[in-house]
Amino acid sequence: MNPTSELYQRLSARRNALLVHYSHNDTLKSSDPATYRKYQGELRDLNRKLRLIRGQMEENPTLHN
Repeated sequence: MNPTSELYQRLSARRNALLVHYSHNDTLKSSDPATYRKYQGELRDLNRKLRLIRGQMEENPTLHN
């Protein structure tokens, strides 16, 4: 696996772990706003990075391998 694909996989795994960890906690926003903001910020950052990498991989197919 090339470094770009590996990075994408690691970031994707981190995003999925955050979603699993925090998605079951419906009261997080009201009970711990600071943690909720941190979680939302990290999730947005990961999604932005994943979109950028996906765009680069689409533009340059050699990054897939």
